[in-house]
Amino acid sequence: MYLIIYVDDIVIIASDKEGIIHLKQYLAQQLQTKNLGHLRYFIGIEVAHSSFLVIDILEEIEILNVKFVDKHCT
Repeated sequence: MYLIIYVDDIVIIASDKEGIIHLKQYLAQQLQTKNLGHLRYFIGIEVAHSSFLVIDILEEIEILNVKFVDKHCT
């Protein structure tokens, strides 16, 4: 699961739909969030809904090499 945060936007990328639901519920309890539905544009980039394309884009912009925060959402 990837959680991408840019200023005041949060994007969740995962193949586990149940995990996404739990994360969204947790975030709604902790933060004032609004679900805007399926992602169409992010930071000026049109988003296609394909798991392979998303990974390719993340690799291309080298976001897969960033340092992640190890937090457990329980």
